[in-house]
Amino acid sequence: MATHSVNLLLLFLLSSFISILTPMAARANDEAALLAFKAAAIRGGYGDPLASWNGSANGYCSWEGVRCRGWNQQVVALNLPSRGLTGVLSPAIGNLTSLRILNLTKNEFSGDIPPSLGRLHHLRVLDLSRNTFSGEIPLNLTSCMNLKIMALEHNQLCGRVPSEIGDNLIALGTLLLEYNNLTGAIPSSLGNLSSLVDLELTHNQLEGTIPPSLGNIRGIHFLSLADNNLSGQIPSSVGNLTSLTWLFVNDANLEGPIPASIGNIKRPLPFEVGSLRNLNFLDLSGNQLSGVIPDGIGELVVLQELWLDNNSFEGSIPGSLSYIKGLIALSLSMNKLSGSIPNGIGSIKNLQQLYLDHNNLSGQIPAVLENLTSLSKLDLSFNNLQGEKLMSRKSRIPPLVEEQYGRVSYHALAYGTNGFSEANLLEYGEGSPISALGDIYGLGILLLEMFTGKSPTNDMFRGSLDLHKFSRDALPDRIWDIADTTMWLHTIVYDSFTRSKI
Repeated sequence: MATHSVNLLLLFLLSSFISILTPMAARANDEAALLAFKAAAIRGGYGDPLASWNGSANGYCSWEGVRCRGWNQQVVALNLPSRGLTGVLSPAIGNLTSLRILNLTKNEFSGDIPPSLGRLHHLRVLDLSRNTFSGEIPLNLTSCMNLKIMALEHNQLCGRVPSEIGDNLIALGTLLLEYNNLTGAIPSSLGNLSSLVDLELTHNQLEGTIPPSLGNIRGIHFLSLADNNLSGQIPSSVGNLTSLTWLFVNDANLEGPIPASIGNIKRPLPFEVGSLRNLNFLDLSGNQLSGVIPDGIGELVVLQELWLDNNSFEGSIPGSLSYIKGLIALSLSMNKLSGSIPNGIGSIKNLQQLYLDHNNLSGQIPAVLENLTSLSKLDLSFNNLQGEKLMSRKSRIPPLVEEQYGRVSYHALAYGTNGFSEANLLEYGEGSPISALGDIYGLGILLLEMFTGKSPTNDMFRGSLDLHKFSRDALPDRIWDIADTTMWLHTIVYDSFTRSKI
């Protein structure tokens, strides 16, 4: 009996001793890991941005950027953004086994991301963005199964996007890998990340098609796949992303039509179908998309910016665009659109930017464009448009029109250049032929018309005399004899001296 009691006492003392030694060992381990981190993160000659990391009486929990928790005071967060750290990330960081948050964004770390990070099984937030890390994304990171945010953007990472991310990191809500040198295909396993709200893969060298499985991420708000080497079409499953507010797929080499599932005005849209009605920003520019712009685009009623320029869209401009009352930027330039400009565009009161240039549009320039009182940038050039005026002197549209120099009737163009300065006149033609229809390809004749106050079709220009010859013969001695008296001088300063120009 006595022996049994002694054994129990020894067991109690041993367990008590171990309970004291364990946190002491854990704290010593954390401190050693932090000191190894500091030694690797600071290069000689660059000062000491972690000067507080010393043997202070309060211990490492009082060091800058370090947060501890629990009775054993282990490190749970390391927040050191924008601290000027210029070295490498020590593998010893993987010894901070209680770490929940690692934020080292906006420093100058280089070298590889250490695979030892995979030992941080409690990690919730990993932000190594805006450094110069290189090498591949460590496969070991996919062992951090509690990870909610992985931000590795704006580095020099290469290799593939590990498919294991989609297989293992099911709690992931934010995955930011943009502005790296990643290659290979977008893993279809990313469609397993049902908690994902932000996926950004922009500006890499990713290839292959957009996985239809991305349509399974029903709660995603922000999706950016722009500036890659993708191929194929936009999968119709993208129409399932009913919570999507921002979609960037510009400059990605995609082709084919816009899926009808991205808004379908031809029939009522049950919520289950999903028509991206929460979308605020849609950028599909710089691809090889073709077909017609679906009328269903008008279902995106909260859209603020729509960029479909530099594709191969055909057909007419959908009149349903007038349903998007909050639209502030609309760019359909550099396509193969035909027909007229819908009058309904004049009802989009908040529109600030309208780019319809380099298409095959025809007909009259709608007078209702004068109702767009917020419009500051307008480009209708390189079409077959006509009209008595584009912007009259009484127009409420600010006098800023970009590149209005191609295939608009000269009379409309003359009104359209009201308020132009020489900085806006982007091309200067010489002797451009002028017909009664007034189709011109340069601004030379227009400049002469503005300067002299005479139209190229004036009755005085018969036989061999035209506006160009009339003006040329007056140079340089009789310049003021032909100048329109309503012209006024203005002064422009260039490089510290002044010149007077007309």
